[in-house]
Amino acid sequence: MINTPFFKSSKTSHRTCKINLKPSSDENECGSLYQRLPICVGARVLIRRNIDQDNHVVNGTDAIIKEIVWEDSTDFLSPPTTSDDIFSELPNVINTKLPKYVELELFNGQTYKLEPQETRFNDTNNINMTRLQLPLALGYAITIHRTQCMTYSKLVIDLG
Repeated sequence: MINTPFFKSSKTSHRTCKINLKPSSDENECGSLYQRLPICVGARVLIRRNIDQDNHVVNGTDAIIKEIVWEDSTDFLSPPTTSDDIFSELPNVINTKLPKYVELELFNGQTYKLEPQETRFNDTNNINMTRLQLPLALGYAITIHRTQCMTYSKLVIDLG
């Protein structure tokens, strides 16, 4: 029977082994794609990959999510609308399938349809893995290093 740190036996058989997959918790080691990405219409996001240089959809570009388009209506959950107090019935988080694409409004006013991207990487056990996710990060706050070479019409800085 195989007995290495890469495998954990699920039965006492010579044929059946369970692979213990451990993707890194650091998204930078997973092709800059988060395992979970909380987004909604109106969310400020940063693009995490160079996708379309001709249309200025590159790593570090900030945008606003204008629309989330699903493959069909069963890919997401709708909150109940019959109760007067619907918020008491809603969970804190709703897990969904990946959207077909999100429509972004870029800093220059143009819109761009961004589809989920696939990346391959090795997990902490050096096993090849694939992740499919939108190459986005929430962009409500950024460091001073990230703002270098950026132009903003308005800026708030907390010096305290």
